[in-house]
Amino acid sequence: MLPWRYLNFKGKALIVACIINILCMIVFVQAQSYMCIFSGVMAMVCGLSTYNKKYQKQSAGDINNEI
Repeated sequence: MLPWRYLNFKGKALIVACIINILCMIVFVQAQSYMCIFSGVMAMVCGLSTYNKKYQKQSAGDINNEI
């Protein structure tokens, strides 16, 4: 996961979703449910999605260079 300070609002929401999925995965593991696999995969997807440029803060220089 990318550090919190480099993310925009959507990226921060992804980190929160990742943490929630990890907590759900722990609950499912304790209940011996196979839903823990799905929750773990979704946590990985949310965590790795923070590396996408769409979820990172952009500086004014980055925005000007896109034109």
